Amino acid sequence: MNQTVTLLLIGAAGAIGALSRFGIISLARHLFGDHFPIGTLIVNVIGCFAIGMIVYLSVNHIPEHWKLVIGVGLLGSLTTFSAFGVDTHAKLNQGELSTAILNIALNMILGLGAVYAGSLLAKSVWPSPAT
Repeated sequence: MNQTVTLLLIGAAGAIGALSRFGIISLARHLFGDHFPIGTLIVNVIGCFAIGMIVYLSVNHIPEHWKLVIGVGLLGSLTTFSAFGVDTHAKLNQGELSTAILNIALNMILGLGAVYAGSLLAKSVWPSPAT
């Protein structure tokens, strides 16, 4: 695939990821309110799980250009580390230290756990070819 097509696909995937992030965060606010930034946590965990799969699959199963489209485009715009920072900063400014710490801990623990779980799932579904 040529570089122009790859760039266009990254952009299209980025639009899908950004719209998905907006939808998930909006739905979470509607369902759970604004006390805890659960929407940001959800998209970060989903993104971490998916990137764990992509990292494993990129070794033997998917071409580099699809790794870029999915990893940079879709997941790069879906996951929201900057929003995580803003959410945490807002909680600190509101004097909600325990909520800010909980947000940091959950994003780190669940995010890293999701990367590991995603890589395990990908490895079990698509084992590496025998060498």
